[in-house]
Amino acid sequence: MLPASCRRNPAPKTFLMKIRDQRQEQLCDFGPLFTGEVLRDEGIAQVSEHNESWMERCIRVVTNHYLWEGGNFTGEEIRFVCEAEAGYPNHSNAWGALINTLVRRKIIKPTGEYRAMRDDNSHARKTPVYRK
Repeated sequence: MLPASCRRNPAPKTFLMKIRDQRQEQLCDFGPLFTGEVLRDEGIAQVSEHNESWMERCIRVVTNHYLWEGGNFTGEEIRFVCEAEAGYPNHSNAWGALINTLVRRKIIKPTGEYRAMRDDNSHARKTPVYRK
């Protein structure tokens, strides 16, 4: 006789289907509670909370800085200016939270274009371009 792991048995498929169906029902029951957007927003809120004073300083810098007037820029350029004028955040994820906050407050707007980053550590990856 073959070992149990090699035998064909339709029961496990039925069991897996039931689990899959239960998971789908659970997702439907909870609605958007576990969506990526909700988790993203929670992460941004947590990082922003831990860097609140730094975040407000950076928002003031971006709002008042002359560099942004009339031209397009990237989040990396915002980072360069904010590092010089507001310092560094407690965690590197705060940079993404800052850009998201600026977009949500309509301080900057995405143009739909992408540009290669200049920082050596970024390895010339593409980043969104914004305008004021």
